[in-house]
Amino acid sequence: MWKLASVILLCKIMVAANPASAQQTLNLNTGGGPPFHTVEQTGFVDIVLQQAFRRIGVGVKITILPAERAMLNANAGIDDGETDRIAGLEKLYPNLMAIPEPVSNWKFVAFAKQVKFPTAGWDSLRPYSVGYINGAKIFEQNTPKTVHLTKVGSVAQLFKVLLHGRAQIVLFEAWQGLAYRRRQAADIQVGQVLIRFIIRDEPVTLIEQCDGVGQGLDRA
Repeated sequence: MWKLASVILLCKIMVAANPASAQQTLNLNTGGGPPFHTVEQTGFVDIVLQQAFRRIGVGVKITILPAERAMLNANAGIDDGETDRIAGLEKLYPNLMAIPEPVSNWKFVAFAKQVKFPTAGWDSLRPYSVGYINGAKIFEQNTPKTVHLTKVGSVAQLFKVLLHGRAQIVLFEAWQGLAYRRRQAADIQVGQVLIRFIIRDEPVTLIEQCDGVGQGLDRA
């Protein structure tokens, strides 16, 4: 079981600073999955963003990509932006900007097959082999450097390394991990919250659009 971290950080939609001003539909990407995002764009965050952008007359298409590729595409301008990222990444990816409006609450936890883990926070990972999805910045920043680490490219690969014994613990967002466990009927334990984030979304193109989307998200 994990105790809740005392610091609450912000996650945001990170959006390219200079997409085409005439564009009426923004192409955003995300490394998230069900229940927040689906291929059909029917996830919880998908719907919130669609409603918020609709209120300022802008369409939005949200594409699920591997986490690291999603960030690189947004920073390179291949896509207009990205959702579901922790605060401060605009310092590492200077072509992105952020608008702090809350969308959802994400809880990051440890999943295990056999290990019964203690309640001492990030340092409790030290005795175990650990896995997480490449590009998950919160885990890159907080996982102890001494652990035996496996990085993977997808949710399916993440739980595969757990179930096949290549990692004793894998780190992931709670609701998405539980949704995967339910779909796969997998025998996986989940710990209490390791750290919690308020997901905040940061659309967008022009300054006036940024202001408008912020207000739309506030009302959504």
